[in-house]
Amino acid sequence: MLRFHASYEKRDVKTQLEAILYGLWRGDTPNHYGLPQYALLLALPAQRLSDRGATALRTWRCKFGDLQGYRNSRSYGVRTIVSPIPPNRARGISNANWIKLVRNLMADQEKRCNFYSEASPERLSDSLREAALFMPERYLQLGLRFPANSPSCFFAALLHAATATEPPENASEDWMPASVLAIETLLEHIHDKMDREIALYFTRVIHSRPDEAWSDTTLYQLRIYASQHPDPISNPNSCSWPC
Repeated sequence: MLRFHASYEKRDVKTQLEAILYGLWRGDTPNHYGLPQYALLLALPAQRLSDRGATALRTWRCKFGDLQGYRNSRSYGVRTIVSPIPPNRARGISNANWIKLVRNLMADQEKRCNFYSEASPERLSDSLREAALFMPERYLQLGLRFPANSPSCFFAALLHAATATEPPENASEDWMPASVLAIETLLEHIHDKMDREIALYFTRVIHSRPDEAWSDTTLYQLRIYASQHPDPISNPNSCSWPC
């Protein structure tokens, strides 16, 4: 029992590691690796636990805390680890379908269409990020048609594409980086967002393209992020589990 881990547990670890790589993991919630074992060990009488089981229980208790919180939430989110849109098809989605998908997710409607199915905004933004890298200018312009109150992960995915100054592998010969005008127009569209994701990718765009003729408005926003953005420190009394 202690050696077995379901595939979704391993995928959850992979997703967390990717979030750490992109600077998106806040350290406030653990991955779900070991959660089923924790639930089973809690159900066993203490006298029936082996030394190894008792050690594992202490480890999982430190990691997960009160199990009730996991019973009352995230009915399917744990298993929705990867985007249901295959990477090789993400680039083929039309602008109209991207807009429809974003609006449907905002309305919390479950939709199924051709090669994609219901998913969280976070997972679908992975596909948006993949597609945008191959056509940065088009996708930044597409972002202007997303409602300004769309989930931040969609705009973060677009800003990630804006950091690219070299074409990805297998890009077309006419690949071009996103223009400063397209970037700044998108930034104006989401100017009032102070989300951590947006702030991170905003600053990465500037860092990756320092020689661009950024407007005074963009540089002012950079100063605002640097001096006023709230970046909370993780709770020192909680356990941090990066993997």
